[in-house]
Amino acid sequence: MRAVLDAGLTSGLLSTLQAVSALVLVAMLVWLGRRVLMATQAGRRGSSHMLIEERLALDLKSALLIVRVGDRRLLLATGDGAARLLIELSGEPLAPTPSAVARSAAPPSRPEQS
Repeated sequence: MRAVLDAGLTSGLLSTLQAVSALVLVAMLVWLGRRVLMATQAGRRGSSHMLIEERLALDLKSALLIVRVGDRRLLLATGDGAARLLIELSGEPLAPTPSAVARSAAPPSRPEQS
């Protein structure tokens, strides 16, 4: 009788150990795959010659973008799954004017009620 109990206990312990080992192996493969994916994505970002300098959302589906491609700066309009070149900008990015900074820092004004 004891031999049957020992065999059942050993069999249960062995199947539990196999399940835990399989879970550890899967977790290690997921971790390794994520590290490889992150490394390849970081390599692509670092070697890119294109940079979005600014983005201004116009609504949920459209925006204006200032994009630097090499030494060129482009103003693009995006929306409805497409991008359109509006103009090529010249010079360096503009610094915000003091009035624009003050407007962006001020709380929104409310219309006066009579």
